[in-house]
Amino acid sequence: MPVNKKQIATIQLNTAIDLFFQGKIIPSITLAGASEEILGCLCTKTTERNALGKILDIQKANSSLPNKKIIDLLNQVKNELKHADMNSDEVEIEDFDAQLMIQRAVSNYIALNYDATSEITKFINWAKSNPL
Repeated sequence: MPVNKKQIATIQLNTAIDLFFQGKIIPSITLAGASEEILGCLCTKTTERNALGKILDIQKANSSLPNKKIIDLLNQVKNELKHADMNSDEVEIEDFDAQLMIQRAVSNYIALNYDATSEITKFINWAKSNPL
């Protein structure tokens, strides 16, 4: 069954949102992160600035850190959940980490002018009352 990248990212994002609302933070972060990466690449192909690029723009105005360092910090939790070769056997995670990763994916999804799914709409409405 052929599946395109938009479909894959949408399934991942919808599932991440469902898991987030179930309190399953770890798989929510990893699925939202995978979706965010796919959607971010699709944004780049359309010349639309992706969420990570927008965050970098803001951080560069307030920080002297190189882009790579900022990206590493923004992706630290996601990467620590995916890889065993990180610095520690323990990972400190919070609901905030999932919320931020989902928001990055949703931002990319919306930037691509895709129609919001019911899960995305639910998350957007929730995020309005629970800002980062």
